[in-house]
Amino acid sequence: MGLIAETYKDIRGYRHQETWKFYPATGAVLDLLYPPKMEWIDQAYLDEGTRCHADMKSACDWFIANGEWPTSSNHRVRALIKCLQDHELKPLEAEVTRCSDVYGHAGTPDAFLGDGYATVLPDWKFAESLDERYQDQIQSYQAFFPSAIPRLMLFRVDRDGNVFPRKVQRNQKQWTLFLNALACLKFRLR
Repeated sequence: MGLIAETYKDIRGYRHQETWKFYPATGAVLDLLYPPKMEWIDQAYLDEGTRCHADMKSACDWFIANGEWPTSSNHRVRALIKCLQDHELKPLEAEVTRCSDVYGHAGTPDAFLGDGYATVLPDWKFAESLDERYQDQIQSYQAFFPSAIPRLMLFRVDRDGNVFPRKVQRNQKQWTLFLNALACLKFRLR
């Protein structure tokens, strides 16, 4: 699709390489709705979450190329892989940046999974708890797959490697709030 990460008029987003259209990032929209409270999260935990995401992307890429899961040295990633295996979920793609021309935003879902019958749009959270913004995040990613109608799932993996999968139902009120915040960002881009 050819999207390049860019900040334009102080808004994080992605620019399409062919059309040069700018799409605000899902995260920028969520930051407007839920101002980040990162000061209470220790930097070491943020760094660990970043490493876990990178390891999980590598594991998904390996699976896509080889048809089997690799052995990970990261206990949290191993636990998440086991959970996906238990649910017979297999990655079809991992961390592909996408945009919605219908709504005008872009983002990078963690993966797109299949079980042979249905598709699942997951979001991994290597965290001790879930924030309301995560449900809005995964719901906004659904707009990138208009014909697939994937199930939405959050997978929270705590520090001990316990995995808590949770289905997310579309919430029209939250979706409307997201679209209104997106409209505010688009207004600032004119």
